[in-house]
Amino acid sequence: MRLAPTLVAKQRIPPKTAWQRGPGAPDLPPSGPCSPTVVIMRFSCIVFDLNGTLVDTSASLTVAANELLARHNLPTVESEQVRRLDCQDPRSLLRSVFALAGSAMSDAELTEQLDHFELLYDNHLLELTRPCPDARRVMQTLHERQVKLSVLTNKPQQSAVKTLDHFGLTRYLDYLVSGDMGLRQKPDPAGLLEIMEKSQVEADRTLMVGNRRFHLLAARNAGVKSACCMTFTDRVTALAMGTDYVLNDLDQLIDLVTRRRTSGVFAP
Repeated sequence: MRLAPTLVAKQRIPPKTAWQRGPGAPDLPPSGPCSPTVVIMRFSCIVFDLNGTLVDTSASLTVAANELLARHNLPTVESEQVRRLDCQDPRSLLRSVFALAGSAMSDAELTEQLDHFELLYDNHLLELTRPCPDARRVMQTLHERQVKLSVLTNKPQQSAVKTLDHFGLTRYLDYLVSGDMGLRQKPDPAGLLEIMEKSQVEADRTLMVGNRRFHLLAARNAGVKSACCMTFTDRVTALAMGTDYVLNDLDQLIDLVTRRRTSGVFAP
């Protein structure tokens, strides 16, 4: 099973106020003063990146990296430097961190140090990681409106689930695809296509939300639209990525998905 077993079998329970068209039901929702508001969604499936989009793990990564650098008598790096690195996986991140410290590592040296780095990172993961502003509220709101939510990350499954559980985000998810599940990683579209297939949602109803170029390239390669959240980046950088939508923060995702706003900074 390529998808996390803790999330695959999760059943979606619609809110009591939701109107659903069943066998023999009329084509329009019931009318009356107590009728729920029916909102036609622009997207019915949202796929989030994890780090930098839903949570900020830069402090955890920085502490782990600096502990490893200290063992090699190398200068430390700053958290903001680590946050700005556009790295697709722990291996490329470790290579970039050592480069910032003035040391070039061979592939063999990277392989040798990678397990140490991931162990140090895991030790500090829950201690220093923080949720991105409004992440839980936005996910809860979209979940209640029957939008299918998933996470696509290049991180290992164990640390991804550990982080999502810690911040109470797992309950809102339908699927998780991580970097160690046997699928090619972003920017390859394999994980995104897997989520779309399992969710039974077409490309034009799917949105990928991230903050790195390779997140948005994965969306483009899968034929779906992308949104770049500027929580930890600036507008110039976000626009240069070629994203379809630019969000000032995650809160704007609600308006984008529910069509309540069609112009502004996140206009297509």
